[in-house]
Amino acid sequence: MTIVFDLDYTLLDTKRFKTDLAHILGLTTRVFCDIYVKNFTEKNIPFNINRLLSVLVAEKIIRTEEIKEKQAKMESFMKNIDNYLFPEVGVMLENLIKKGNKLILLTYGDEG
Repeated sequence: MTIVFDLDYTLLDTKRFKTDLAHILGLTTRVFCDIYVKNFTEKNIPFNINRLLSVLVAEKIIRTEEIKEKQAKMESFMKNIDNYLFPEVGVMLENLIKKGNKLILLTYGDEG
């Protein structure tokens, strides 16, 4: 059997992820979400770290000099994205694979 999963809010605790990502950037969750909706969701553009940083500079939320520091923090943060999977996800996916299922992950995020 082929089973298709969406990442956000299904396998990933996206709310906690966005809250912590906002914190990494020195933003409130509300400000981060507003920026996210305005610059990604409403424009139908996949989320991308570099694009987000460009938006933050353009909107004078961070200074150009902060880009490298923020980028490094965000890249490190993204490497630990597994920490934001819901607790049951790993075991569930392993069990489905053991039963011979083909799993497909869909998300509208940036491929990187």
